[in-house]
Amino acid sequence: MDFMTILLPGIPSLISGIILYKFKEKNNADQEDLKEQKIRQTALENAIKCLLRDRLIQAYNYHIKSGHSVQRDEYTSFVDMADAYETLSGSNGYIETIVEKYTNAPLKGKEGEIL
Repeated sequence: MDFMTILLPGIPSLISGIILYKFKEKNNADQEDLKEQKIRQTALENAIKCLLRDRLIQAYNYHIKSGHSVQRDEYTSFVDMADAYETLSGSNGYIETIVEKYTNAPLKGKEGEIL
């Protein structure tokens, strides 16, 4: 009988300790997952910025430097990409210059027209 009176009050503390340990273990795992997700998110954002920058430069080189006409649909697409790039990376003097020159170029054709 003495054994039960000694052991019985300790059971809730033991159970609480086990639950707390499991909670901390789960919390640590969640923190590691969150760090990994942030790293992946940053990598994806950087990849998208690189692709947008590449496409903006290609469009500029093709239309402005090479003298090809800028169609309205291409213009709209370019402006959308420039806005997305600016949102992701802030300011970039080179890209800002390209965007300014491209958006000031004369447009050809009607929107939606396939040439």
